[in-house]
Amino acid sequence: MSKSQREKGIMLSYLTMAVNFVIGIFFTKLITKMLGQSEMGLYNTTSSIITFMTMLDLGFGNSMIRFNARYRAQGDTEGEAKLNGMFLVMFSAVSVIAIIIGLVIYFNIEPFFTKFTPQEIERAKIIFIIMLVNICVSFPFTAVTALLTSYERFVFLRSYNLIKNVVNYGLQAVVLCVGFKSIGLAVASVSVSVISKIVPIVYMKRHMKVAFSFGKIDRRMFRDVISYSSFIFINLVVDQLYANTDKVILGKFVGTASVAIYGVAANLNKDAGEFAVAISGVFLPNITKLITKQTPMRDISAIFIRISRMQFLLLSFIFGGFLIFGRRFIHFWVGDEYMDSYLIALILMLPGLISLSQSLCVSVIQAMNKHRFRSVMYLLIAVINIGISIPLSIKWSGAGAAVGTLIGNFLGQILLMNWYYHRKIGLDIPRYWRYVVLRIGVVVAAYTALGYFVNHMLPAPSLLMLLARIAVYSLLFLPVLWYVIFNDEEKTMVKEKLSPIIKKLSFTRSK
Repeated sequence: MSKSQREKGIMLSYLTMAVNFVIGIFFTKLITKMLGQSEMGLYNTTSSIITFMTMLDLGFGNSMIRFNARYRAQGDTEGEAKLNGMFLVMFSAVSVIAIIIGLVIYFNIEPFFTKFTPQEIERAKIIFIIMLVNICVSFPFTAVTALLTSYERFVFLRSYNLIKNVVNYGLQAVVLCVGFKSIGLAVASVSVSVISKIVPIVYMKRHMKVAFSFGKIDRRMFRDVISYSSFIFINLVVDQLYANTDKVILGKFVGTASVAIYGVAANLNKDAGEFAVAISGVFLPNITKLITKQTPMRDISAIFIRISRMQFLLLSFIFGGFLIFGRRFIHFWVGDEYMDSYLIALILMLPGLISLSQSLCVSVIQAMNKHRFRSVMYLLIAVINIGISIPLSIKWSGAGAAVGTLIGNFLGQILLMNWYYHRKIGLDIPRYWRYVVLRIGVVVAAYTALGYFVNHMLPAPSLLMLLARIAVYSLLFLPVLWYVIFNDEEKTMVKEKLSPIIKKLSFTRSK
């Protein structure tokens, strides 16, 4: 069941991302039109502040997945029940801490954002309080999501997220069309988030046999969890620094309009990255089981190479397509006033070609409890990134902030981590560079260069013509994919997946 759940989970992840991307395209156009740069920048800045508070998770969500999977692999039902009860108490305590920290931030919004007008300060405070409610309510429910992931119920999780996102976008669109602004968006988003949290609880009670024990906390278990979680927490801090610090820096030193432009680029980068991590995101429970059973590292390296090929292929294809068509896409999508988002998005996407295609490595070191080096090193690089980004942002606005992030990602996620994955963990990183980056990268780069040249020689397309060019670019890549990039194993896998569909079509025609 687990393998089927992973495969279906990946498929549903891509369906969810496709739906989110299509809806997001229309929604972003709507929000930029209805709010304007100033109001949109205000909403993005406030959202970035509240997103920092998700770090109060302290790594407990990831830890719960890892330790729960370990106890299940060992058949220790009593330990699993104690673990579940302990985490539920810990998440509830985090909610209380979030309220206290949130109130401190609320009363310091005005002195921090000196570039905001008095009216923007007042709206920012209201939005922050609304979003703070969602954060505080969400933490206890993180235990439920972690359990569903640990039990590999990916079909339910992905379906649930898909429906929730569609409802969320729909309600927010209605709110905007009625005439509400950023505060209305916050109310709509939080309402859907809070109400929808009931659904996973109902599912867990009906379809899973999960026990919770609230007796005396096992001190050894608690120490193991805190030791593991502390470095996951540092990872969370770093992820948030990379993802949201640039917006906060721009909001403080430049203004809300620059945050809006950067936010469009950051969303494009996030959407591209999600296509890659959707594959590796379902493998942490399985990798934990393999590590617990002392599976040889060469076998885990084989899994890593196989998955990273698909991830790098997707990322490089998306990057190439955006390089070719991105300018005209932004022109039709959000308008020329957001054209700087094109360069910013390219800068942000570039290091992700490597780091995101190696995302399974993170699951491996977490399963081995050897993620301390990554956590500490990333934190140091993130601090350096802030120091670089502030002067670059003041001088070159969003592009400067993106360059600072690029430098930090290159030093940390690519140079240092590749050394660590190979030398200290034993993953076959040289083969990754030969068999993934060079073999696929050269082909995609040549295809992208040809596409860029042809597109540049043709006149600027209308929206319909742009969509047609993107479709042709994608369709012509299929024979390149099959005859040049895919190996025999990948071709066999595609044939196996397509075979049932072909048989069904043949059977239908014969009838």
